[in-house]
Amino acid sequence: MLEAWQKLTTKHQYWRKVCGSFVVKKEIQTTRKVFLRWQQLVNTRQGKRLAAMHAEQHLLQKIWRYWIRVTLACQLRRDEQLERAAEHEMATLLRQSLGVWQAAVKKQRERRFVLLSCIIKLESVAGQRIQEIVFQSWKRVVDCRRRCGAALLKRERNIARNLLIHWLRWTRERQRRRQQLENATYALAWQDAAKPIARRHDRQMVLPAHVGVGPRGNSDSEDEVRRPTSPVMKRLRQKKANRTRSAEKVGENSDMVTLPDAVEISMDVKKRLILLGKWKPQQTNKLLSSS
Repeated sequence: MLEAWQKLTTKHQYWRKVCGSFVVKKEIQTTRKVFLRWQQLVNTRQGKRLAAMHAEQHLLQKIWRYWIRVTLACQLRRDEQLERAAEHEMATLLRQSLGVWQAAVKKQRERRFVLLSCIIKLESVAGQRIQEIVFQSWKRVVDCRRRCGAALLKRERNIARNLLIHWLRWTRERQRRRQQLENATYALAWQDAAKPIARRHDRQMVLPAHVGVGPRGNSDSEDEVRRPTSPVMKRLRQKKANRTRSAEKVGENSDMVTLPDAVEISMDVKKRLILLGKWKPQQTNKLLSSS
């Protein structure tokens, strides 16, 4: 039994080896066949591709040659057209130049004929008549120039006179306005200087104990409106306001204002008049007596 089993086993192994070698051979054969078929397919595709590429290159070469021929033909045709246009333009210019030259020659001949006829006519006329004609022409020209010069001179004089009249009017109006402004400023300065000064008794100035600020009238408001707004007048108004405040404070403490305050006020008036150009040092006595 054991021997039969060994025989069966060895037989089975033998057939198994035989079948395995057969399968390997079949696989190798199949692989070779598949590789050969794939190689044939690749070669076929490469051949088709090369054929298509060759056909495309051949077509491109044909197209390139045809384009070169067409381009050369167009260039030759264009060169011929340019040459013809240049020849036509040259011929046209020659014709025009010839026409202009002929017209100039004809005109010159006419002028020569007219000049020759004038010379013949002038030679036929007597010399005295020629002198009279020339003198009359010269006289007419001189008279015309003289009249034009006189008219131009008259026009310039009228313009200068009108300018002088306008300038004199403007100067007078400016002087009048300046004088009015100076008079108004001078009056306002005297009015501003006279307001804080009281009457003097025995070289002293009496002020009330308290100065009340009441509502101003129409005249004060008009004076304030009409006063000039120059920096000098602003400083003078500020000094006046400060002096009034100091006088109010002194009036609260005492009922009398000493002499130096009045003298300072009068000096302020002098300074204002000096700034306005209405006071000179020689008029000191008159101003002191008036103040």
